[in-house]
Amino acid sequence: MTASTIFKEAGMHLRKFHTNSENLIHYVGGKNKLSNFQNSNDSLKVLGLLWDTNSDVLRFDVQSFPDDWKFNPTKRLVLKAMLKISDPIGFIAPFSIRMKMLLQETW
Repeated sequence: MTASTIFKEAGMHLRKFHTNSENLIHYVGGKNKLSNFQNSNDSLKVLGLLWDTNSDVLRFDVQSFPDDWKFNPTKRLVLKAMLKISDPIGFIAPFSIRMKMLLQETW
């Protein structure tokens, strides 16, 4: 049973997916593949994290945080940085929990 048949039975359509497996690309075909993702050196945003398809590594983008909170952190900037984190899988939960604890201590 393939993923597309499972999705069809559930009344859903599998679309906009990406894989780094050449075998899977040839098996499924490129009709539902993410069309705007052509450069293999780029990272793909998946569930709030960045997926490097070459090395098959998930990473978190800390460059998106503003530079002003590094030099003069306030409660508002810590809260802003904490709310920017989207981690539904829980990979960076130890970091986000420490950030929440820091916010509780400063409040």
